[in-house]
Amino acid sequence: MVKQQKNILGFTLVEVLVVVSSFAILAVLVTLTIAASLKGSRKSETSSKVRTELEYALGFIERQVRNGTSLVCTPPDRIDFQDPDGVDAGYDRQLQTIDGVSQGYIASRSGALWSHLTSSSIGITEFTVDCSEEIEDVPMSVVITLSGKDISGTGSENSQVTINTQIMLRDY
Repeated sequence: MVKQQKNILGFTLVEVLVVVSSFAILAVLVTLTIAASLKGSRKSETSSKVRTELEYALGFIERQVRNGTSLVCTPPDRIDFQDPDGVDAGYDRQLQTIDGVSQGYIASRSGALWSHLTSSSIGITEFTVDCSEEIEDVPMSVVITLSGKDISGTGSENSQVTINTQIMLRDY
């Protein structure tokens, strides 16, 4: 008796399970990669926003202090001077409470008026002022350090940004 071989079309159960498992593993890996990329993008965007805000504030302070006279540093977080028009001015870090959360901001003073130099979306965590004395031919200098973070960020997406500058005061 001769046995005839049947042509079986299709896949075995084991082959189907191997393919489905492979695609499931691949889908999980792709999803994790996309999630990590989006998280990194949000962190970068938040840091960029905070850095831009801090650079604006520090640039503004730097211009005003460089053009001012009668500089008085009150370490660690206050600087007073007279602007070119002879008006008393200064900067310091103040605290305010918004929605039950205490956050810092840079306060700008001109005469008797105080205003916010930084926006309410940025929390200032550090504002330090360090003044050096004038030594012989080297003019007085001021080192200002400014740190902040986005108050709406959470977890690792809300990293702190720190910038600083050294201002060599004009001596004329």
